[in-house]
Amino acid sequence: MTDSARLLDAPARDTLAASFNWGINTLFLLDAGLSNLEAFAATALFTVGMYGAAETLASRVPTSEEYIARVSLVERCRVDVRPGASQRAVM
Repeated sequence: MTDSARLLDAPARDTLAASFNWGINTLFLLDAGLSNLEAFAATALFTVGMYGAAETLASRVPTSEEYIARVSLVERCRVDVRPGASQRAVM
């Protein structure tokens, strides 16, 4: 596989992974007792909220390089919320 084919394949993998993630999330929402309409509304509200957060961060950061650095830092500093896990940032 050439380098250009790998670069074109990356967005497809990301899209497939995101679709799989939303599908699993929808199954959990439906299993929790939400109707189809309520699950759709919850997903839509989450999407709008995340878009708003990204736009707010983008408007406060002067360059795209700094934006990418800040977003990757947010992704790396997640908290493990499993039962019994210590409440510390996972790096």
